[in-house]
Amino acid sequence: MLAALIDGLALVVFAVTAWVPWAAMADGPAFPAGLSVSADIPPPVYPGPHSHRLDSYRSRIQSDTAPPPVATLPVNTPLASPQVAGPMWWQVMVAQPLDLGRPVPVDATLLVETSLMSSPYILGLLTEPKIRCNDFVIADAQFDTLSFIDAKFTGTNDPIGSVLTTGDASTRFRDDLFGSAIGLRKQNRTGGNVELVQRGGFQSNNSTFLVPNGQGTSRLELNFSQPLLRDRGRAVNMTRVVLASIDVKLTEAEVRNDIEDHLVDVTRAYWELYQARAEYVQRMRLTQAAIDLHATLKGRVELDSQQRQILRAEVAITRRRSELIRIQTRIANAQSRLRLLTGDAAVVSASGWEWLPQDMPMDQPIDVSTREATLTALDQRPDIASSLREIQAVSTRVGAARNQVLPRLDLILSGYVAGLDGSTNTFGAIGNQFTQGGPSFAGGFVFERPVGNRANEARLQRGKWELTRSIYEFQQTTESAITAVEIAVRETQASYAELNARKQSVAAAAAEVDYLYQRWRWLPDPSESAVLLIEDLLDAQERTADEERAVAASQAAYAMSWIQLRKAMGILLQVHTEVDVPFEPASDVMESIP
Repeated sequence: MLAALIDGLALVVFAVTAWVPWAAMADGPAFPAGLSVSADIPPPVYPGPHSHRLDSYRSRIQSDTAPPPVATLPVNTPLASPQVAGPMWWQVMVAQPLDLGRPVPVDATLLVETSLMSSPYILGLLTEPKIRCNDFVIADAQFDTLSFIDAKFTGTNDPIGSVLTTGDASTRFRDDLFGSAIGLRKQNRTGGNVELVQRGGFQSNNSTFLVPNGQGTSRLELNFSQPLLRDRGRAVNMTRVVLASIDVKLTEAEVRNDIEDHLVDVTRAYWELYQARAEYVQRMRLTQAAIDLHATLKGRVELDSQQRQILRAEVAITRRRSELIRIQTRIANAQSRLRLLTGDAAVVSASGWEWLPQDMPMDQPIDVSTREATLTALDQRPDIASSLREIQAVSTRVGAARNQVLPRLDLILSGYVAGLDGSTNTFGAIGNQFTQGGPSFAGGFVFERPVGNRANEARLQRGKWELTRSIYEFQQTTESAITAVEIAVRETQASYAELNARKQSVAAAAAEVDYLYQRWRWLPDPSESAVLLIEDLLDAQERTADEERAVAASQAAYAMSWIQLRKAMGILLQVHTEVDVPFEPASDVMESIP
């Protein structure tokens, strides 16, 4: 049943790139195809009948005065160096081949889709709701109609110790007895049990008291029992079904959360690849700058260059080339992590590829309302919905425990018609039960109550304490979610402010490099101070590369901050379904649950 509902889901938004839905996606890259079938992502979990507990939080959030955003702090104070606007110089080169393998363009969205369709980890997670669905079917199957057949033949050959056994001088009692029953039993959802059974058989022996000797018998019975106090009502008898349905929803919420965590890992690995490639391009440029400086020094050896300057440039070249080796390893490691996270067979076997990131980081601020983000989280976060479902589950058990405190008082009704026929003719007896005589009937009550009733009272008190605990846990979960959203909003704003400041730092460092280079180039000095000038120039180049690396890290952090914010809001992965929420208990069942 759940599988059919899940199969009808359509994946609408994979909101896992840093700028979706605010920026356009790259055109379709050349990457493994076959993603036309949508994944069986469980639908969002709704809070259920206890959603009113969120009303006080909504009122509090709407009435709160939002603090000034971090992004409005004076981080854009004019400096001597110019502001850096638009994409950074290395972004174009990051998306181009670096001769590290066979180039294959990729983007974050495609990697996420591939992971959803091919990752063994995700495919394993998606089996859990189907397992829980079968637990629900098992719980609901207690109300299925049960058909049964009983048959037994008994042949007796006993010594006789009393003449009253056979009524004659026989020394052994020989009796052939066959009995059978076929019928239907069913427990209804209000606690009643009904049974319709047709009994039949035959008997023959050597007793003179069996008349007719060799007779067929039959009996059609209708039995009914209905609890009037304990175990009465749909709310009590549907407890197992309601708990199983809640367990399905809790499992779906857990699976969605685990899938979102996996998608966050995929996206983080993508931006780690972008960051590593950006640093590789930056260090290549830094190394080339040292090579050019070394060539210029050697060309001016007759004019003003000193051997120490040349040696210092050679040291810088060697060190910078060694850093390229480490960064190249980071690129390969990031691609390996992406292969593991996506899990596609074609991707896993393609270790010689060079993945070219096509999605570039966003460098524009986005106006984020903490109030609106928090209100969205109250409605969308799966942990809040799961916490409310836990309250529903405990309330269901408390309602059942409250019913169990009542004494047992059952109404019992039964009626039957019976038939008899000679010559061991059972079928003839079955016909006679409708044509001869009339029905028999019986009715009564069964009352039972333990003295003190301590066990049931203790179960009820335990359930009430569990309900109190689940309410406190819900409050803690909700407060934690609100805090997580507030922190995620601040982190997003702070990440943009940091990115902007880092860009200014890059501009200032580049201006310093240009100043030192121009001074060395146009003001030659054969003295020892020229060596220090080269030292300053190389150090300034290093500082510029370090600042550029910090910008690339800030770009990745700003991108991931949006991922974390959407996850904190509960909207990282969105699906929709056109069917009703599965396994939602009927309203008359919930009326009896506190």
